Amino acid sequence: MTRCALCLHDLPIFEGLSREEFSEVCLMAQKRILEKGAYLFHQGQPAGAVCQAASRVRKNQ
Repeated sequence: MTRCALCLHDLPIFEGLSREEFSEVCLMAQKRILEKGAYLFHQGQPAGAVCQAASRVRKNQ
């Protein structure tokens, strides 16, 4: 398993997936690094992805 797969493996949302299904998720996973102050998403935006924050996230309202 790659490093990315290992961190995804710890997320409860993927618990019920078979090994094959989980492999497909890992193949689609993308690492994104955001600049300080950049937005991951905006309230009301349609969901197009599942995101996992690996470090600090600031919530703006």
